[in-house]
Amino acid sequence: MTPTARPAQPALPGWVHIIGSVKGVPGLFALIVLSIGSMLGAALTRGAPGTLTIIVMAIVMGLAIVCVTLIIIVRPSLIPVARPSSARGLILRPREQRLPDEAKEQLVQQNRPFVKDAEMPPLSPDDQTRKLRQLRSVIYQAPMYSTPTYFLDAHLAVIHWNVAFELIFRSVLPKIRGCHVNCLIAELANSSAVFDHARTFTKESARGQLPLVDCEPLVYESQDYGRVEFEKIAVQLTDDNANLRAWSVALLLKRIDWDMYVKDLEQRSRDDKLWSIYAVSYDAVLSGFPPYQELVQEVLRGIPRDPCQVLELGAGTGNVTKALLARGHRVTAVENNTFMLEKLYEKQLLQTGRLSLVPESLENTEYGRPQTFDAAVAVNVAYALDDPSACFRKVAEVLKPGGSFVLSTTHSETDLEPLLKKIEDNLKAKGEFEQKEEHFRWVVKINRGIAYKMARRHSREQYQKWLEEVGFKVVYNEPSYLNAVAVIHARKI
Repeated sequence: MTPTARPAQPALPGWVHIIGSVKGVPGLFALIVLSIGSMLGAALTRGAPGTLTIIVMAIVMGLAIVCVTLIIIVRPSLIPVARPSSARGLILRPREQRLPDEAKEQLVQQNRPFVKDAEMPPLSPDDQTRKLRQLRSVIYQAPMYSTPTYFLDAHLAVIHWNVAFELIFRSVLPKIRGCHVNCLIAELANSSAVFDHARTFTKESARGQLPLVDCEPLVYESQDYGRVEFEKIAVQLTDDNANLRAWSVALLLKRIDWDMYVKDLEQRSRDDKLWSIYAVSYDAVLSGFPPYQELVQEVLRGIPRDPCQVLELGAGTGNVTKALLARGHRVTAVENNTFMLEKLYEKQLLQTGRLSLVPESLENTEYGRPQTFDAAVAVNVAYALDDPSACFRKVAEVLKPGGSFVLSTTHSETDLEPLLKKIEDNLKAKGEFEQKEEHFRWVVKINRGIAYKMARRHSREQYQKWLEEVGFKVVYNEPSYLNAVAVIHARKI
């Protein structure tokens, strides 16, 4: 079949093509300047132009320059910005042709030997149902990674956020925890526009038209990643009776320092997930380990026996929390790992009515009002902090005069191998090694990784010096737990 010839198009003048090619304000500015320049050049080639002609051309060119300058200052969004070719996901590429189905199937077959479980046949309906049941038990973990997300209660107070949100907004987290979302809006670079949107949202809600989904652009100047632009998607979270209980607010990233952010997010997510896996193995292996119980008691000897207000840093799975509550203390526990908190919830410690949880990292939160607590406890936490001194300073601020601060931590002379061997011997002596071997292997792997990366960064003397610099008197500083840690008791002067 002969292709049908297209009808000839009428030729257009060259000036039409030139004007049609202009893109944006800078292109228009360039066209005006070139046009004036061409006119002036043509005038010069025909002889000396009149004074009036030169003045008119100069005025027009000057007005063009002033207009573009004002646009750049007042409405910079009108100026197209060329993006570097290395920016992830921001460059529009020519549309690639989709592969035909035969070629796709060929690709799948060629890669089967190299991809894990690729030989597995499609799931049957029964298998899919079983997998969905399994998914229900773990799907709550999904929002904790990747897309920056924060959570509001039904009255729009900020109650929680995920790892990705924490990375970007870490400098303002203490200002927004537990506060109305207005406190977060005030930190945004486009706060005026967002408050305008919030007023409209409030009016609609008052008329009984509460949106199920709410979207708008947000802009934030991040301490670490520069100017960050998002598209906010807020969705209602409802209970079994369709009653509003909370809001999930996902922030789809449109602009950020991608190279730095992705690197940090990968590391932060990996660390968080590692501690999540450790939470299960930690409880399974150490809950019945006598030296661990002895360590907890050695720590508790440094705080008053009479019931008092205790701040616990890095509560983990709640083993120390449980011992504190058993003494009658009221405990405020700081812990940000979701899996650790799940293990803590399983111990039903909240039912005592004397436990408050702060699901936040130690570095990104304030611990309370000045002189709130009688004592503070941090078991095997300080070694993991990038700035232990800053943490100790916060503790000093919230403790009452004479308050106790007790901690255990690895140090420069730590040797974890005797401890790991003792744990193995204990499991074998109780006949539990085979049952708990996988958990034991995880404990060994993670603790050796800790020893390699961070456990020996600081000496016992350095920890004592930091405590003394922020207003503590150290009364006890001794090796413990088969020389795996040092236990330090301090008093606020």
